Amino acid sequence: MDLSVSGINTTTPATLTKPSAGVKRTDGNNDNAGNAGNTVAGDKVSLDSSSGVKDSPVYGDPRTKVSSSSDVASAVEEANRKAQQITDLIKSAVQQQGLQLSKVVSGEQKITASADDIKAAQAAVADGGEFSAQKTAERILTFAKAAIGGDPAKLQKIRDAVEKGFKEAADILGGSLPDISQQTLKAVRAEFDRWQTQGLPTGDTVSLSSPTQASSDIKK
Repeated sequence: MDLSVSGINTTTPATLTKPSAGVKRTDGNNDNAGNAGNTVAGDKVSLDSSSGVKDSPVYGDPRTKVSSSSDVASAVEEANRKAQQITDLIKSAVQQQGLQLSKVVSGEQKITASADDIKAAQAAVADGGEFSAQKTAERILTFAKAAIGGDPAKLQKIRDAVEKGFKEAADILGGSLPDISQQTLKAVRAEFDRWQTQGLPTGDTVSLSSPTQASSDIKK
């Protein structure tokens, strides 16, 4: 059938590919019908694998997504960074405790301190004071809990960092910890034991159930 338009031969070849299933083709004897037929034939719908659809993010299979080695390395680096922060925090806290005690016993340590400094230091290391065993342990544990982030698998790594911090602080202070720092370490260890057996506590901060427990234990 010859449907020549403006000198262009649009005779349908004998080998014309059959339109894809689901695409309606309209044939007719008028010009509009002929053009419609040509439009359908020209706007071919391809459903084969070479169409590039498989590369579209819309059709991506989320089940095929896996963590890259860089993601794992970043996670390890972040865990190590948090552990080091714990170690540094403890070293600073223990040194502050030692400094306050030095002021309290300034006569024995031959450190010059005013009466007001000594009074303030005594209050700081007393039960409930800023650098008491209870308050210092609570700060360490609160920071440790944040570093663990609700993942019990990270507990041991953070606990190791705490032990490292106390050891390095002891080295700085001449090889041993002041009594108040030993009380602090004992309180922290006891709380970690509880976390391992009973699970991580809720809330953003950690409060010790018995403020004077660490002091009474260390004196026995």
